[in-house]
Amino acid sequence: HLPEIGELRKTLENLRKETSRLHQEASIDQLTRMMNYASLMESLEHQINIAHEDMHKKQNGPAGNLLCVIMTDLDFFKDINDTYGHVVGDLVLRHVASRIQAAVRDFDMVGRFGGEEFVIIMTNANLELAKVVAERIRKGVMDTPLHLKELTIRVTISLGVAMLRPGERKEALLERADTAMYEAKRAGRNQVMIAKDTDGSGTL
Repeated sequence: HLPEIGELRKTLENLRKETSRLHQEASIDQLTRMMNYASLMESLEHQINIAHEDMHKKQNGPAGNLLCVIMTDLDFFKDINDTYGHVVGDLVLRHVASRIQAAVRDFDMVGRFGGEEFVIIMTNANLELAKVVAERIRKGVMDTPLHLKELTIRVTISLGVAMLRPGERKEALLERADTAMYEAKRAGRNQVMIAKDTDGSGTL
């Protein structure tokens, strides 16, 4: 019997490895190797819950400076796809993903929100810090065109930054970051906009 138990153990161990690999694969965006939408949303939900608990404990302190999100969108991405085709478009996305990763802090979470949009979740960050990081991302993308054989493709991104408010859910937070990002686009693209906190919508 004993050899069989050994075999079973080995089989179990392999199954475990395979399961964890599949889980990993399932949570990663295959193109950019970043978190995919589902795992990004799960992490955001989790981090917001933690932040709300912290706010609750520190009723006095600077409530709400614990979590920020940055929403980014490639400028004129449709033109890139139309001009060079989707294969190059995919390379541009992958390139931008690596520039974002290079500009954030080690423990910031970066994921692909969909299409050419990325979201960065920053814990232990107030708006000032989030803005500095967003600016660093913007510059990193702008200053590093993608070189492909004889092609040089310049890329810029627009970014919106929002800080979690007390009692706010992820949908509202993302929507504010998204609105700020569209403000950046309207203002001429390739810039960082901060979500306005005075929109009077009763999120508290």
